[in-house]
Order: sequence, then structure tokens, then C-alpha cells
Amino acid sequence: MVDPQACGTCAFNACQTEIFACGQDCIGFVQCMQNCTDKACADECLKQSPQGQPVYDCTCKSCTNDCGGLCDSGSSSSSSSGMPTCSSCSDLLQGNLGQPCDGSAQLIGALYACACQQNCTMECGTICQGGQPDQTCLGCVSQKCGSELGACLQD
Repeated sequence: MVDPQACGTCAFNACQTEIFACGQDCIGFVQCMQNCTDKACADECLKQSPQGQPVYDCTCKSCTNDCGGLCDSGSSSSSSSGMPTCSSCSDLLQGNLGQPCDGSAQLIGALYACACQQNCTMECGTICQGGQPDQTCLGCVSQKCGSELGACLQD
């Protein structure tokens, strides 16, 4: 049995990049997963919200101890239906879902850290919790996280 609280805490801490990139599209998936204690439940959440796949994959990879019972025992027998192997930082900002490419994960992580943890925590609270960005947040990010945003958009 998986403790949903421990699994959710681990996933939130380990998979901020994927959660941030997925944004509003993952709210249903995250809410569904909060009650899961086994793989059948996780599979049902993915069926209802397939856009949550990158968050699920990251959770299974990063939180084996807390979330292992929700995941395939093999490496990744989850369906990869013709999806590109990875997404650039720019793709992720535009809402294209997928695992971030190696360099892109660092770029989106830097942008997330700047916007959500350092310079725009109040202005971007909604997007940092998975919501949609608003003008206040975008203005702050443009002003205070310009180099991180520029690097991400050029990726």
C-alpha cells in the first residue's frame, strides 16, 4: 500500500519541473492521484488525464520508496504513443507536454526557481500551484526573470 500523502510530497518536491510545465492541464490528474494507494488507481487517473503522464513518469522514477506501488515494476511499460522523446523548454512553456530534454529541464527549473521561489512568489502563486499565468505574473517574470525566460524561449 502506498501512503498518498508521502507519495504526493515526494512527487511535488522531485517533479516540480514536470508539474510546472503541465500547469492547468494536470490539476485533474494531481487531484485524482491524491487518493491512490495502488497501480489500478494510478492507471485510472492516467486514463482520465493522459496529460499527467510526464508527472507520473517522474514520480515513478524519482519516488520509488514512497510511490513504488503506483508504478510499473518494469522500467517503463507505459504507453509512449508516438510522442517525441523529449520537449524543449520553449515547448513546455507553450503547453506541449512531454519529458523535458536534459538541458531543457535545467532551464525550466531555473525559470521555476526564479519565478516561484525567489523573485515572483506572490505574483505567480497561481501558476506555481499549477494554474494559468496572468498578466501580473508575466510582468514580474519578464522584469525579474528575463534572462531565465529568454534562455528558455530560445531552447
